[in-house]
Amino acid sequence: MFLTGLLLLLIMIISVDSVIYWIYRRDMEKNTASSLKSGVTVLSEYIQKSIENFNTVNISKIRSSRIMDYSRNMTETTEFVVRRKIRIFAGISSVNDIDVSEVYIRDNAGNEIYWDEDEDIADNDYKVKDFHNYIEKNEKQIFKRFGASVWRYFSDSPDKIYVMTDVRNENDLSHEGLVCIAIDRHYLENMTKNFDGNKVLYDECGNLLYYDEEVSGLFEIKDTALDNEDYIISDHDVDKLKWTVRGIISRDEELNSAKKLVRTVLLTEIAAFSCVMIIMFFVMGNITYNIKLLVESFRRIDSGENPDRISYKSGNEIAYVCEEFNQMITKLKRNAEDLALNNTLRERAEYNALIAQMNPHFLYNVLESIQSMALLNSQNEIVEVIQKLSSLLRVSLSGNSVEIRLEEELNYVRQYIDLQNLITSKRYSYDISADDDSLSCPVPKLILQPIIENSIKHGFRDILNDAVIVITAFIRQDELHIIICDNGTGMEQSLADKLLAEEEPYEIKRDRAHIGIKSIQKRISMLYGDSYGMKIETGISEGMTVKIVLPSGKEGS
Repeated sequence: MFLTGLLLLLIMIISVDSVIYWIYRRDMEKNTASSLKSGVTVLSEYIQKSIENFNTVNISKIRSSRIMDYSRNMTETTEFVVRRKIRIFAGISSVNDIDVSEVYIRDNAGNEIYWDEDEDIADNDYKVKDFHNYIEKNEKQIFKRFGASVWRYFSDSPDKIYVMTDVRNENDLSHEGLVCIAIDRHYLENMTKNFDGNKVLYDECGNLLYYDEEVSGLFEIKDTALDNEDYIISDHDVDKLKWTVRGIISRDEELNSAKKLVRTVLLTEIAAFSCVMIIMFFVMGNITYNIKLLVESFRRIDSGENPDRISYKSGNEIAYVCEEFNQMITKLKRNAEDLALNNTLRERAEYNALIAQMNPHFLYNVLESIQSMALLNSQNEIVEVIQKLSSLLRVSLSGNSVEIRLEEELNYVRQYIDLQNLITSKRYSYDISADDDSLSCPVPKLILQPIIENSIKHGFRDILNDAVIVITAFIRQDELHIIICDNGTGMEQSLADKLLAEEEPYEIKRDRAHIGIKSIQKRISMLYGDSYGMKIETGISEGMTVKIVLPSGKEGS
């Protein structure tokens, strides 16, 4: 309840702050939009006056420099004279802070003269520029009234603005030609620098004329939506020029102060809230201490862990419950220890029984073979057989250890196969390959002999020659892998799978020679758990491969 109350208080604080910020932001955006609209209106009026004044001065300079006089008498005027007058015109313009970098003249006869400030452009190279292509296509539509000027921006010259002026004769107002000058775009930048915000200018056709670098590429098209989520936008028309001035203010920048204010208030509230929480937790600590210990202990029991006795604080009713819990834990531990001891004794007895049931079966078969050899062979061979058998019995019956080193187990297998070869006149051949680091790994005693016996008794039953057994051992990812292969007759894979299952099929139960294979799986499960074990891969006339996986680092008993 205490934590729930604190959480509800925190949610209420955040909700109130959010509502205040939303109201403050909405009011601030409204005021910003109104201020932007007023500023754009004033800016449009100033631009109109400035451009009209520029156009008037520009026409006056064109006439005073007399750069169009050549059109009245083409025979008496050379292009050199015209270019000199153009330079004079450009020099006069620069005196008034108008940097003229290009001048293009097109008279009423279609003659063209081009000049740039560097004078390094090749003949006719200017004709590939966008301004020239525009004039070629729109010359008749550019001017709709006498003495008009048209301002254009072209993307191939991003730092320039082109001003195209219709030049008329002062006496009869006849059309003499067109003069196009290129001025630095900073002229429009300086004209609008007092405006608080970013701005974009569009000409009378709605094409981009000027933009601030901060909004480059965002508002190249006039029809860009005015309800942009990232910006506050206001448009105003320049009446006589039919231009459009667009004022732009970033919402994030404008609302930055509001965000800082809300952030400061929120941090202050969180700090105060944290102090209150610390005090409340300190006050409630003594009250809830014993309850927390009980809850934690029950959780450990539920997760399967062994809980410790509770060191409770006295002085309240929960202390009595804690004492009863401690007594219950003591009784549970005692019962668990008794149960574990009983299970260990039961598993040990079952394990010893599994080992014991193999040995009589093996001894019976060997002694029966010795009896047959005694009747058919000489005494020396019998002595050798008995020696091999003695070595095998010494390993299988001596000592109380359930594990031996892999090297000892492999030696036992060699002696076992050698004994079988003595009995069967060297009928079986084998190859044993083990990594050096695997030889010292502990393995259950007699884990390989039942598998070899199964191959000899069943796999090689119908094979008289070329019976081969291959044993390989290696360590991989902290696991010992032992692989036993034979080229015997094999068996159906389904029967091999059932051989390792809990319920053996009837056709396997009838043949008790498979008891050793089944016991290996049980012994591995008892010693190391269900994560380890053996797998059989076989098929009719395909031999048999037995794969055993054991932990590589388990110390021997």
